[in-house]
Amino acid sequence: MGRLRRRRFAPGPCPGGDWPRYQRRVRAAGGAAAWADNNRKAAAIIATLKSGGSADRDIQTAQLTVNPTYGPTQVITGYQASNLVTAKLRHLEAAGTIIDDAAAAAGNDARVDG
Repeated sequence: MGRLRRRRFAPGPCPGGDWPRYQRRVRAAGGAAAWADNNRKAAAIIATLKSGGSADRDIQTAQLTVNPTYGPTQVITGYQASNLVTAKLRHLEAAGTIIDDAAAAAGNDARVDG
């Protein structure tokens, strides 16, 4: 699995909050397992964002993909699933903690940007 990568945050499109994006990628032997693990991690991110003050209307998911991964001989060795969770953070004074907690909920293969 990869490392947690963080990028600099830019102001969000709406006054009163930023819109960080969390992308989670998981790998598994089968497509169903990759899908299930990805869904579990996305739910953990969403729960963390909600506990930080984001409402249902502030959270969106998009770009769900499931793709094969290949070994050196171009044989399928497993599958990778990913999706994007975007949220409006309403409590900017706690944004750093919320971002860190959501990234931790996603695990090592999370990418956070905004």
